[in-house]
Order: sequence, then structure tokens, then C-alpha cells
Amino acid sequence: MLKRWIASLKSEPKYTITAGVLFLLGLALAIFGYTTYETRVISRQEHGVSVYFKVSPYPISGRCIELDWEVEGAAKVALSGSETKAKKHDFWCLENEIPTLTVTTADGMVLNYRIGMYKVTVLILLLGIGLAFGLAIALVIPWLRKGLFAVFDSARTINGFDVLIGLAAVLFALMFFLGHWRGIRPFFLLGGDAANIASFAAATKNPDIFVGDELLADPENFRFYYTIHVPLLNALEPLVGDYGTAFMVMLPLHSILQIIGFYVLGRVLFKDRWWALLLAVVNIPAVRLWNTFWGLGGNPIPRVSFQSVLPWVLAAAIAWRDKPKRWPWLMVFAGLMIYLHPVSTPAWAMALWLGLWFFQPKTWKWWQRLGVMFLLGMIFLIVSFPFMRIYLSSHDHGAAPNYDLIWEILNFRFITPLLDIRVGFRDFVNTNMSNGLLPLTILGLISIYLFDKQRRDLLLLSGIWALGVLFVSAFIPYVEQTIARIFELLPLETELVRGMRYLYLFFYLYILWGVAALAQRYRATLVKVGTYALGLALVVVWVVLHSQFTEPVLWTWGCWENNQFTCEHSSITQAYEDAFVFLKEGVEPGATIMTPEDIELIIRYVGLHPLVYAEKDGGSLGYVNHAALVEWYRRTHVMRAIRELEGTAYLDALIAQAQEFEADYLFMRHLPEESQAYVREIGGDVFFDNRSFTLVEVP
Repeated sequence: MLKRWIASLKSEPKYTITAGVLFLLGLALAIFGYTTYETRVISRQEHGVSVYFKVSPYPISGRCIELDWEVEGAAKVALSGSETKAKKHDFWCLENEIPTLTVTTADGMVLNYRIGMYKVTVLILLLGIGLAFGLAIALVIPWLRKGLFAVFDSARTINGFDVLIGLAAVLFALMFFLGHWRGIRPFFLLGGDAANIASFAAATKNPDIFVGDELLADPENFRFYYTIHVPLLNALEPLVGDYGTAFMVMLPLHSILQIIGFYVLGRVLFKDRWWALLLAVVNIPAVRLWNTFWGLGGNPIPRVSFQSVLPWVLAAAIAWRDKPKRWPWLMVFAGLMIYLHPVSTPAWAMALWLGLWFFQPKTWKWWQRLGVMFLLGMIFLIVSFPFMRIYLSSHDHGAAPNYDLIWEILNFRFITPLLDIRVGFRDFVNTNMSNGLLPLTILGLISIYLFDKQRRDLLLLSGIWALGVLFVSAFIPYVEQTIARIFELLPLETELVRGMRYLYLFFYLYILWGVAALAQRYRATLVKVGTYALGLALVVVWVVLHSQFTEPVLWTWGCWENNQFTCEHSSITQAYEDAFVFLKEGVEPGATIMTPEDIELIIRYVGLHPLVYAEKDGGSLGYVNHAALVEWYRRTHVMRAIRELEGTAYLDALIAQAQEFEADYLFMRHLPEESQAYVREIGGDVFFDNRSFTLVEVP
């Protein structure tokens, strides 16, 4: 067998030499990147201390450092002045580019380091690995030419590679979930939208408890966002004990659906498992666009639910594009998706509907074409109408006597792209020109058009989809905003613009497809392997630049290395749990709470108590209740002014405001003993304190 392989290498000397040189180059880059990426610092061996750290780039959240040492016990660690206790394999994410690391070991020895790691070293590492891996395969291709490519070539049957991808998706989903959940119960770390939806679910199930709540007392204030998540949370909450955990247990299913869904979409589109795998991987990282994102999220909020189902619907649309009898099912699916995320559904319903026009049988007469399109549109409207009626009727829009004030508040509460699509579109283009996605997408489209002529029908279909998404997400908001400004009307819908995040799917698709098209045109083995390696390198670079999703996975891996399914959380986490469990069980139901802290929504979905004020409420009230929005605006300015005060002036103002808002309790960060004594002097009562939080009964 070895002799046959050597003989096959000799039979193609140019191929062998080229692949071998590139393999050695990739291996050298990988070694150089690794030695720079994993910086080992060994100092004062006579004390038996060996400290090292690993650095990886996190463009948004900063750099992450993992520490380890060969001495037992905890050590004090100061990272750029922020001192904390460290345990083996702990991670810290840092904001600054070149932090200072100071380690005070168990025996009192102080070690100081300056971390000057640059992101390019990690790119070199991963590019080198990708190049070496790709060319290592290339070197054995003469021996496995038919067998290896047969693994990736698509067929209707499921092979071992598909099973492996499925198992990998399940493992990733489990690690991703555990790294976000971390065994915290009740879970109190939901993001803003997730916290809101969990609060809506709590208020739907317990309306009598939230009678005194600024937002939740009136169901009309939140019924516009009654997605499928609300009944699911109310069904899961009795099983897991709290709404936060109920939200998180849905995360693994979302992750599995999205990853395998994009893999299936890639198989249907590319007819090649390799490109399907890359399409699934490149859609995992979360890419931020204004205050939204495309990619896998840590909370299974409606937009994440929508995009976990989307690739399955698109795969069906591609497979059924020439089967008109199945088209009604596509519009049924599109209509049902509104119950997952109403903001995303119009763009994709339009995209799917328009795409079908171009695949109608040529034998159909014009009246048949129009009739079928009308019926398909009606199917979507019938399926989506129950939710659409509630959603649109709940919005407060049109003419308003206090137009200038409401517009001022909307500009205060919402980001500019939601209210001015021109700004949002300009930012979107500039961002994706600077990161290279738009230029690479254009090159990909040219490559597809020139080298993949057999699938131009799919290029047309995907192009219509992209135009449909752009039409609903950019053109319609632009027209509505223009009319609203001219006639001084409040807009009906400010969220459609968020649909522009789906254009990232088309960027990824066309870039990978463009590289894969080269293999369609040039069938030489080396060219085919080269395209595989190039596609891998492009995906690796993008994943590294947006690698925030790796943090929870690394956290879980660290737990498993220490033989723990989930890691024990800190005393700070325990303090949160104790405080909110006491609020839920130790404070009479329906007692109203006011807090100056950024933990306000936790009081609702974990503590199950009404809030007299929450800054987050401006988002919901901005859509449905402008009269309440004006009062919210006043309270927001009052609360922000109070937060600027200090000492007894702060406490006096806070208690006075709590009395005005008719709050029964003040929930705040831990008050020192002297502040607690002052609260008692002015008639208040410290109802609970655990050195992290203090609950004060308002006098």
C-alpha cells in the first residue's frame, strides 16, 4: 500500500512538489503562530512556581487570558488593576489591548508581566493550520483520490460524515449551553430581550401579582410580542423552577437546529458536504449590526428561533422550486414563522413568494401565473393573520398632538438606524466594505456567474431572495419614514430595518459558492483541494475575528477537565441567587419594587414582583402606549439624576422618589452599615441584606 502511494506521488511530480512546499509553509506558519499564541512565562524555579497564560482575541469583549501554575492553592491576580482571586484554568476577558498581569503566588512572591499579544499572531496560527491541513490532504489525494472526494460528494443517502457532523453539532450545543448556563438556578443572566419575554410570560401566568407594575399591569402593553416563547416558558417554568432556567433549557435545541439546518441547506445547494460544513460553521459566530446580530446567540430569543428554522425552510424552497404542488407548504411555513419572530417574517415571506414567480412552469398562461401567486399570498396571510392582527393593532402610531415630544423620546430611547434608515444603510455598507465582506461577495458572484453555469437558476433564486429581504428591510422603511416626516406622523413600524442582518447569510453564501465554483470549472485535483483549503482559510479567519462564541465552550471544557459537568459558580453568583429567591419567597406577592440598579428585570422574571419603573420599558411603551411613554420619560430623567448623587443625599432622593412612585420596597446594591443606620433613622427598615444586596422597606 505504501509503495503504491509513493508511486502515485512520483507519477505527478509537479503536483507533489507544489503541494509539499505549500504544506511545509503552512506547517511553519502554524508553528510560529502557536509559539507566539501560547506564551509560557517561567520564573523563579527555586520557589517551585511556573506560571503561564494563553491569550486569544475577542474583538468586542477584549482579550481573554487563561492562567495556570504548578503550585497548589489560590493566588491573587491583578489584571490591569482589577484584583481578584484566581483558580486554575480561570478565564478573564479584558478590554484593553496590552494589559498588565500581576500574579501574587501562595508564598507571597510577586510576578509581573506585560502581555503584548497581537491578533495577527492568532490569525497566522489558524491560517497555517488550515493551509497545512488542506495540503496534507492534498499529498495523500493520489492515493485516496476517489475515496476522499466521495466522502464529500453529495448523495441522497446519509453517510458517516453526516452522522459525525450531527454528533459534533450536538456536542457543541451541549457545551455552548453549559457555558452559558453554568449551573445557575434560578438563572438571572438573561439578556434584555430574553428578560423582557420572560417577564411577559410571568405576567401572563400571574396577572394578579403584577397589578402595580409600570408595564405589565396592562396586558395591552406587551401582547404585541406574544410569540410562541411565552406559552413555552409558562409550560417549562413549573418543570425547572424559574423563568430564567426555562429560557435557557431551550438553547441546545436552537443550536442544533441552526447548525444542522445550515449543513442541510449547504448539501442541497452545493451538492458537496465540505462546503455544507463550512456554511454551517461560518453562520455560528454572532456578528453585530447596530443593536442586533446575525449568528448563534446565548439566549434563544425570537430572532434566534427564527434563524434556527430559516435554513430548513430555504432548503425546502430550493428542493421544491420546480414542484408547484408543494409551494403552498412553503407559504404555510412562512406564515407560521411569524409566531417565532414577527419582525423577520415579512422580509422572508416576500422573498420566498417572489422567488416562486420565476419557477412557474412555462406552459402556464398569464392568468394562471397571477392566480397561483394570489393564492400563495392568501395562504400566507390566512396562516399569519391571527398574530398579525394583534401585532399591528397594538401599535401606537399616526398623528399625535404631542408629536415633537414623542419624537424626542423615540430618538432618546431608540438607536438612529431604526428611525433613519439612511443612516443605518450607510453604516451597513461602510462596515461591510471595511471588513471585506462586500468586495468578496462581489467577487463570489462573478465567479459563480462565470464558472457555475449549470446552477444559474439557483443564483437567480437566491438573488431574488436577497432583493426581497432588502426591499422589505430597507426600501419599505425608507418610504414610510419619508412619508411620516413630511406629514408629521409617528411611524407604524421601526423594526423592519433589523431584517438587514439576514444579508450576512447571502454574503457567506456567495463567497463560499464563488470559491466552490472554481472547483466546478477546473477539475484538476490540486485545484479542487486548493479551493477546499481556501474556503477553510476564509471561514477560519472570520470565525477567529468573531470568536465570542468560544468563551462558553472553553468554560465547559475547563469544567470537564476538572471532572465537573458544570462548574461551581462564585460567591457573587450565590449572593444573587439568595437575594432573588428571598424576594420571591420572603416578600409578600404583589408588593411593588423600585431599584436604581441595572438588575431591574430580574426582579420581574426571577423575583416575580412588579416594578414601579424600569428603564428597559421605554422600548415596549414606544411601540404601544405613547401616553405611558411620556411618564416613563419623566421618570427616567428623575432616576438618572438620582444616580448622580452620593451619600445621604442619594438615599433621601431615592426614598422620596420611591414614595412618589408608591413603591413598597427599594432593592439596591449592598448598603454599608452607616447607610443602613441612616435609613432606619429616617423611618425605613432594612428588610434583607446579604453583603451584596439590600432590600429596604419604604417608610
